[in-house]
Amino acid sequence: MYMLDMDTVHGFDWDDANASKVAARGFSAGDVERAFLNGRGTYFPDLDHSAREERFWLIGVTDDGRHITVPFTVRDGLIRPITAWTTKRKYRRWVR
Repeated sequence: MYMLDMDTVHGFDWDDANASKVAARGFSAGDVERAFLNGRGTYFPDLDHSAREERFWLIGVTDDGRHITVPFTVRDGLIRPITAWTTKRKYRRWVR
């Protein structure tokens, strides 16, 4: 079962690999973290990419109003963003 329990999460896991992928799309680590924490996003299981570990999608918005999609996993209680990009218009309805 692919369920995300945000109550078990206590931080973020960043390294050069995922930080550079996020930056290449015009977002910062802070943008990603705030999109998780500001309560405006919606989470979905990523069943197509969960063969080895559970993966999820966040469709949210940054504090400055940019729509953002973040594929991620949770490892040892830390959210590990994989990358991020601007959300396509047809998916923006999932933002609160």
